[in-house]
Amino acid sequence: MKVLLLNAGSSSLKASVFSKERLVARLHYDRLGPKTDLRARFGGLDRPDERIPIHDIAHAVRHTILSLVTNNVIADYREIALVIHRVVHGGERFPKAAIITSRVLDEIEALSPLAPLHNPFNLQGIAAARSLFPHAVHIAVFDTAYHFHLLPSQGTDS
Repeated sequence: MKVLLLNAGSSSLKASVFSKERLVARLHYDRLGPKTDLRARFGGLDRPDERIPIHDIAHAVRHTILSLVTNNVIADYREIALVIHRVVHGGERFPKAAIITSRVLDEIEALSPLAPLHNPFNLQGIAAARSLFPHAVHIAVFDTAYHFHLLPSQGTDS
């Protein structure tokens, strides 16, 4: 079983693959577009930086899978059993990580006005990964969940 972590941003995608709690691959696509910068590491070896056309988050996720197969990180997409997605804003609705369901997707979309430069792109990454890994469990991990627990409890005096 391998775990894929995805961090989709407005102009970038960071992807890491873990096997038995060990990092086995990392890809970082920066400045998505006709001249996307790609930095990659497979099996502890850095690959030469590349400049390639990657049009959007979905394209970057597809390229990631191809790169993982080409560099012998996975033999088949079904080796990815768990996909963890970084999502910026979960508001008060998500004080902890959540398995992604249609309800969770609707909630993330509803919170997009609170993080307009992040949540819409997080959703694009989730959609792309769910289409490529329909067999995998997808989990959203929210930046705001960390901060949620730093708030004082409701109804207590300081």
